[in-house]
Amino acid sequence: MLDLSMFTTDAMIAATDDAATLNAMLAFEAALATAQSETGVIPREVAPIICSHCLATHYDARALGRAARNTATIAIPLIKALTKRVADQDKSAAGWVHWGATSQDVVDTGLVLQLRQAGGFLLTDVQRLGDQLAGLAEAHIKTPVLARTLLQPGPPTTFGLKAAGWLGSLSRVRLSLSRALEDMRVLQLGGAVGTLASLGEHAGPVTKRVADMLGLKVPDAPWHSDRTRLVALATAIGMLIQSLGKMGGDIALMMQFELRELSERPVEGRGGSSTMPHKKNPVGPIIARAASEKAPGLVTGLMTASGYEFERGVGGWQNERTLILQLVQLAAGSLDQMVGTVGRLEINDERMLHNIGETGGVVQAEAIMLDLGAEIGRAKAHEIISALVPGELAEFANRLKNDDRVNKHLDEKRIDALLNPQSYLGQSETFVDALVKTWQDPDNK
Repeated sequence: MLDLSMFTTDAMIAATDDAATLNAMLAFEAALATAQSETGVIPREVAPIICSHCLATHYDARALGRAARNTATIAIPLIKALTKRVADQDKSAAGWVHWGATSQDVVDTGLVLQLRQAGGFLLTDVQRLGDQLAGLAEAHIKTPVLARTLLQPGPPTTFGLKAAGWLGSLSRVRLSLSRALEDMRVLQLGGAVGTLASLGEHAGPVTKRVADMLGLKVPDAPWHSDRTRLVALATAIGMLIQSLGKMGGDIALMMQFELRELSERPVEGRGGSSTMPHKKNPVGPIIARAASEKAPGLVTGLMTASGYEFERGVGGWQNERTLILQLVQLAAGSLDQMVGTVGRLEINDERMLHNIGETGGVVQAEAIMLDLGAEIGRAKAHEIISALVPGELAEFANRLKNDDRVNKHLDEKRIDALLNPQSYLGQSETFVDALVKTWQDPDNK
């Protein structure tokens, strides 16, 4: 529980804890009894009695968990406990509890209800983070910063384009997550083997009514052995976590003392060390990166679990709840941390320029090579400029200007212009505008 609290949020814990799990399953039982009483499957007077006992506070979650060791599903001890409570009030009503349903109907529909709430939390925070990144991208559309490939300095980009790049990933994740959550919003009610033979001619009306009461859609057929919806959702959440991990990693590196291009406004008690008073650790990026290392295994676990045998899986079904709920918990924590980090982010544009300057202009070598190459050919220009790069960085400009092979074609004024980082930002502004526009108006993409 200590580790879980560090990696998620209080709201997500509440949406995925034992009480939430039991309440979601009991909501299915209450809806089932009500629908069946309204359609004449069970006596009308029975439903209110059953529904009155469909609250998690009536049950001992730990005891139910221990009992599940003998049943391989929490549904059986829960239904047994519900039946006992109903019987204590009305023995005849107890015989109608869970009528025509099976354990997987309870567990799967309960999981769907929990994921609907959890997914709503995720989409809300995705929107918050994306709006923050859009603001950063627009505010720093002209702010030059070193691009780095293989952790080595490359030509400059802009911080606006970096932020817009993170935003672009988030745009695609938002779309895939929204679709996966909508596809997952379906009732599971199939009875013993997915034929719903237990409800006879009432199967359709009961299914429709249960779905309506729970705010779910009716699928074409029970999906007890088709787990593609769940895997698609797990994949979308995994992509979200990985996007946040990439963003967190970039931010953490840019916060390094040696770079100091980014920092986070101080928050009392946040980012300190147990022994080094000077430390200011990048807490949000740390948690986001750690979550991104956990997520792939969970997604893979969901995919492995989905290979059901026949009409109900041996082990796979029993694994799914834990795996998918861990994913949403990690996603919630990563989002919360990155929303906080980005909201407190301070951009040191002077330091960004300083770090570009520290390279002595060698990061503009490609620009100079291409300009020279237009006169003498790319291969020859590449050879000349490559030979001039080694040596003191601060002397790179002088080496260019004093080399007859270069100054024969490029005068000093032209070389100075090519060494200006603002001169080689390409289509960065166009790309930022496009990425922000897609975020703000995804339907017109």
